[in-house]
Amino acid sequence: MSTYKKYSIIILSIVIQSFIPVLFAQESNSGKSRENWLKIWMVHPASKWDDAFLLGNGRLGAMIFGGIEQERIQLNEESVWAGRKQEYRNPQSQEGLKEVRNLLALLRKSTLHNLFDTHPPFQIDGNFGATAGITEMLLQSHAGEIQLLPALPSAWQNGYIHGLCARGGFEVNIDWKNGELESAMIISKLGNNCQVRYGDTLISFQTEKGKHYKLNYKLEGY
Repeated sequence: MSTYKKYSIIILSIVIQSFIPVLFAQESNSGKSRENWLKIWMVHPASKWDDAFLLGNGRLGAMIFGGIEQERIQLNEESVWAGRKQEYRNPQSQEGLKEVRNLLALLRKSTLHNLFDTHPPFQIDGNFGATAGITEMLLQSHAGEIQLLPALPSAWQNGYIHGLCARGGFEVNIDWKNGELESAMIISKLGNNCQVRYGDTLISFQTEKGKHYKLNYKLEGY
């Protein structure tokens, strides 16, 4: 048999196997069992979660549904494989979305393999702008107060950033968990009055030069 025929048979086998996979399932209807052959491709767009086809492997799974105009992709871990619907809605998910899109566009379209920003051939403004943009999502201090996590992207559920410099002579460490502030530390460099905001909570206190001030998620000292 020629090499061409061998490869043709292999390719044909792969194509056939990719089109005929089926799942054998038992369904109960009014106490009676029946056998159904379930195709693994969709005959029309899934408009709701229960109609979606499960994608994934291991711990991570995804359900894609919502139709053509408003497609949704729901990602989670054990809940998909547990076989039940679980909705995780974050009312603040839209905050920071524009910044994340701008950052992704910068990385996809204007970043070289060595992480230099390209103009071309190279423009340092892009590198400075990206790091400044990330910092502004996590800390802002231009309004006379230190604002913690003003635009935390919903994708950054857990993390920390330490050593940020805020206006007024302060160094700030921030830790967050499940998309919310967990703790913060304010280090006073000049001994100025300090105002800290997280969400709708605002506190003000006088500092002493060189001292460290630990705050919890309620901006209470501890």
